[in-house]
Amino acid sequence: MYILMKHTGIYFFLFYVTFLVNVSFADENPYRTFDQTDLFGRNIRKILLSNGMKIVLIEDENTLFSAGALTFGVGYNEDPPEHPGLAHFTEHMCFVSSKNYPDIDSFQSFISTNGGGKSGVNAYTTPEYTTFMYRIRNEAFAQSVARFADMLINPLI
Repeated sequence: MYILMKHTGIYFFLFYVTFLVNVSFADENPYRTFDQTDLFGRNIRKILLSNGMKIVLIEDENTLFSAGALTFGVGYNEDPPEHPGLAHFTEHMCFVSSKNYPDIDSFQSFISTNGGGKSGVNAYTTPEYTTFMYRIRNEAFAQSVARFADMLINPLI
């Protein structure tokens, strides 16, 4: 899994980061972080957690927005034959509400009112992956991470 997260208001997350920076974690110690700079002068920190989750932080002090994305290694190839489309349906249902934010479309509303607009939240399902992503003003990012996590961990489907 890749999660792109921000710690302060100055991180910008690029959803297609694998095309711009090498995010290979093979043969790396899971308790270390790896810092580097990309072609655009942005600071990049890669972290491999002990549970196998890969985190990529990209710092860009010149942006007004932050973004987050999470990719699960499960796509529509995992759909049971009797329920084609289940992965894609589940992707959509995760956005409806969550345990700690039970109002319908709470996550989308929060993103929209904090600079993300109607197109600030999106997701897609491929044969092997499901990705959720969003963008938001920097000052609202910390709260958005909690909402994003709850949406994915505790969806009220």
